[in-house]
Amino acid sequence: MSIDLYALLLTLGAGMATPLGGALALIGRRGSHEDRLLALGMGLAGGVLLFLALQGLLPEACEELASLYGERGHLLALGGFAGGMAAMALLDRLLPGSAHHTHHGDGRMMKEDTEEKRSLLISALVAAVAISIHNIPEGMMLYLTATEAPMEGIPVMLAVGMHNIPIGLSIAIPIYYAGYGRMRALLVCLLSGAMELIGAVLGAFLSGPMESPLSLGLMLALVAGIMVYVSFDELIPASYSYDRRHASLLGILMGLLVMGLTMTLIHH
Repeated sequence: MSIDLYALLLTLGAGMATPLGGALALIGRRGSHEDRLLALGMGLAGGVLLFLALQGLLPEACEELASLYGERGHLLALGGFAGGMAAMALLDRLLPGSAHHTHHGDGRMMKEDTEEKRSLLISALVAAVAISIHNIPEGMMLYLTATEAPMEGIPVMLAVGMHNIPIGLSIAIPIYYAGYGRMRALLVCLLSGAMELIGAVLGAFLSGPMESPLSLGLMLALVAGIMVYVSFDELIPASYSYDRRHASLLGILMGLLVMGLTMTLIHH
């Protein structure tokens, strides 16, 4: 087996942990605990995005840009971060039926409202897109690790896979419990996980501007801003609107802690 194929297979394996996590979320049936599980899932998604943005992407963006511009690179990263939030705020104003304008009232009343379900789905899909973009540099990292240090490839793949399981949970739960079915939730998880492989392909075949610290740093900062905005403006408010007995807060804390543990494994 060639080293390139080996690295691509490892990256594919790590990415497929995302739909595995989604499948775990879909084992149960929608029923009497639906509101609590939905609050937990939206909170989990919010916690996952916050940790990835503030402890993963933004520091990496600062590091990339500081390698070019020194201390000014940190300011450039913060500018990209603010730009991501501003872009989402503008999109929020332009799109009709923005989710954060309708998060109110009892969770059961919200479930009966088709517009609320549509807004909830949009929030979950925006979060999934942001996570998917984050998966591209992660796939590049895993591919380059496996090609440059093959013996380290498997433990890194396992760590990234463990990291992707709760991400799959955080994507699938809101989609499924908002009433959009198992197959749709799994499909979104599958597409998100496939972005790891796309990152590996980019790492294998693309060079030049795609690998420059400037473009990578700005992309990471922009995505971090999008993630933070989606967390605070969409996912966490939606989670609290369904909350029962602190399920929302529990989901947020779980997202933060699990991401912290898995990212520690990846970097060690």
